[in-house]
Amino acid sequence: MKEPVKWERHCRRQQPALKGIIGLLLFAVLFAVLLAGCAATYEGRYSYDLGWRLGRVIAVENLANIAKRPSEECRPAPAEGQEMVTYVVISYQTALRRYRHRMAPLPANTSLRVGDAVYVNTNDCAADFPPVTRLF
Repeated sequence: MKEPVKWERHCRRQQPALKGIIGLLLFAVLFAVLLAGCAATYEGRYSYDLGWRLGRVIAVENLANIAKRPSEECRPAPAEGQEMVTYVVISYQTALRRYRHRMAPLPANTSLRVGDAVYVNTNDCAADFPPVTRLF
């Protein structure tokens, strides 16, 4: 007479194959996420490769009231009456996950407020700060 199959022994034999499949699936998902992260384009218009980054407005004040000196200044050479010009300070992350701060004159016809999410072009000081209309 044939001995009945012991389920405990049968299940143990199947585990290594199942672990291999799960590991392969996890690797494929991780690879797809990394590949998608390298080709970031915000809203289909602002390419990461061209210098666009997500930023947040941390100050909108005149030059005399800005407390912390930013890491990047995009302002013209000093002129008379420049202390009355309104500046915007925007915080954004670099590729190394370090925070940078950019100060630039507040663009005309713009109503940026502290806390607004905007795009920053790290390669072009003259670029405006388009608002973020949708987050991922």
